[in-house]
Amino acid sequence: MFLIDKDYQYIPVLSISRAEMKALEELPEKDKDNLLPLFPLKGWASAKTLDKALARIKTSFGNRRFIADIDSDFLVRAYSEVAVKDEPREVFKEIIELANSDDGYDNWYQFIKQFEHIHPCVQLNDLSQVKSQVKKLKSLGRRICVYLKLNEVNTKQLVSQLDELEKTDLGDALFVIDFGDITHSYEASVQGYAHIVEMIHAKFPQCYLAVSATSFPYGFSGQNNGEASIYERQLYQKISDLLGSDEIVYSDRGSARAGKLAGGSGTPPPRIDYACKTEWRFIREEFDDSSDIGEGEKAELYSQIAKEMMDQDYWIEELSLWGTQMIELAARGDDFGITNAQDATAVRINLHLYQQLHFSDVNDVFDTDEDWVD
Repeated sequence: MFLIDKDYQYIPVLSISRAEMKALEELPEKDKDNLLPLFPLKGWASAKTLDKALARIKTSFGNRRFIADIDSDFLVRAYSEVAVKDEPREVFKEIIELANSDDGYDNWYQFIKQFEHIHPCVQLNDLSQVKSQVKKLKSLGRRICVYLKLNEVNTKQLVSQLDELEKTDLGDALFVIDFGDITHSYEASVQGYAHIVEMIHAKFPQCYLAVSATSFPYGFSGQNNGEASIYERQLYQKISDLLGSDEIVYSDRGSARAGKLAGGSGTPPPRIDYACKTEWRFIREEFDDSSDIGEGEKAELYSQIAKEMMDQDYWIEELSLWGTQMIELAARGDDFGITNAQDATAVRINLHLYQQLHFSDVNDVFDTDEDWVD
């Protein structure tokens, strides 16, 4: 048995960022009930303490159950900030304390213990403390999660992690096996990916498995109107077919990238992405002169893009989501529509979460339950 729960067929890994939190917040409530997101915990925006991140999750997701881990990139940043700054933000110290492995990661256990709706991820940086940590987390009476970030470990490290986990009593834990960034060439590695999933299932037959990845492009330079395949959905299906199981849970990064986009100067050209079930469609327009953007030029380009998008064959008139309504507002030139890249990202993620949650719906009956009000 692979499946975690019939109620949860999609486990998006979501960053605590403005775009992703807004995208989740604006999903219909009944759809949120069927999601089990995994949040790598980190500081919220410029907030000083970690409790602000938890408050933002609550604003977006209510008191529903979710999975929590420690954001590894933010942890690295925290060590750096604490080392070089006289008065680093308190949240950096809090994250470092949570990652302290002393006494079976007791700080992590004590933190998780406060929140009955959180399923904790087992921390794997100090393998000598895994056994006692698992025992503590299991004592909370909740299903625990093992989040394997395969883009952050080599084969030897992965084997060591699995060997140590075999010495514990994981019970009916959930493994989220994340292959990170993949591209169109992923097919050459499918057999290897499937072997990893099969090996984990053989070692932990009572545990549930989810397969995750992301393929959202890192660049659109020179492209104005096109599409990008959702290769993580293809990978998930191929692994399921190879293993002869339709009970592996689907996971992805919510149409965000696993790595960070390299920084660049200037304002990015306006682009709107429209998430379908198997691909992202996008329309992009260049500024006349990116070094001298005219007043109102950016808003006009977003409006132009939105109008063009609504005329495309893939536009679903009946899909009344916050994301589609933001595009409609932009098409009308409304200031409450898409006016910047952050808005556009939130729109894409909002549509993507809905489409992947409803991927297996036989008939596309678009009952979004609530009307959006600005």
